[in-house]
Amino acid sequence: MKLFAAVTKGLEDISAIELAEVGATNIEVLQKYIFFEVEDVNICSTLRTIDDIFVRIKRTGYYDTFINDLEKALPEAIDQLKSFRGEIKKASVTISVYKNQKVDKKDIEELIKAQVEKNLGLLVSRDDEADINIRIIIEENNLIVGIRLFQRPLKDRNYAIRENYMGSLRPTIAASIIKMVVGNRKDLEMVDNFCGSGTFLAESTFFGQKPHGGDINESGVKVSTNTLKTFFNINKPEVFVQDATSTDWKDNQFDIATSNYPWDSQVEVESFSDLYELSIREYARILKPESALGFILTKPDLMTKFIKKYFPNHKIQQRQIGYLGQTPWIIVASNFPN
Repeated sequence: MKLFAAVTKGLEDISAIELAEVGATNIEVLQKYIFFEVEDVNICSTLRTIDDIFVRIKRTGYYDTFINDLEKALPEAIDQLKSFRGEIKKASVTISVYKNQKVDKKDIEELIKAQVEKNLGLLVSRDDEADINIRIIIEENNLIVGIRLFQRPLKDRNYAIRENYMGSLRPTIAASIIKMVVGNRKDLEMVDNFCGSGTFLAESTFFGQKPHGGDINESGVKVSTNTLKTFFNINKPEVFVQDATSTDWKDNQFDIATSNYPWDSQVEVESFSDLYELSIREYARILKPESALGFILTKPDLMTKFIKKYFPNHKIQQRQIGYLGQTPWIIVASNFPN
């Protein structure tokens, strides 16, 4: 089946690697999207770094008459979905337009809705009520039409806490960072001293790691602990209320560390320089000589300076991503043997 994936800007190569590992073929990487093919669509449910996957209906560079082309293509795609999704009664329509002044989003939305109701006999509803989501992506020189493969986006995890927790990270970004840090290694002792609601801790279990965490915020520790108990059957999670700059972990206890550091607009920090240096010094104490780190933050050069100071043998990589209108940086440092 021909599909396309929506991914985080700046992490396309990580998602492409994961797709290749599960047997996807004819992989083509664009900015924020990856086109590919699979024989068994069920393998897509195991993907951790991809935000969403769609059955590919159309990809073109023109806009004026593409809706007419969907009259036959949409029913055929829905028939494909019915083979493993069952009965389909309701559909939602999502249209995104980026750097294109030639089209009227509202007009296209009305035309698609009319076609869905008239030609397909489906009710048009909100996304959270629909059996399928029809997605139309219109960019400057590219138009893509698809139907979401599963009922919910892949980035929506079952464990995800619905309460509004300050600074929560998208699970697929956390998964991408972990994959960058661990590669194909399993059974590593992992720590996050800024664990918050526990996204890194949860995602690490999917990669076969052993999670440990801490946070200065007691409510975050409670959420993390409950997530690991409820969804991952960890009876006594090692997640504690503690300061990331001075923890109770043992020397050389962990193989990897991953953290979502406080961002400028998320949590008020008196001195980022002090926070970075003191927390990295603590990570240097509790990590083994052969280890790896993966962080997301907003001051990469400052963090790189302290990683070089306290982890002089680690090779450091930086990359910037696009996330909810912001452009944070990911830093990975490792001296794992190849």
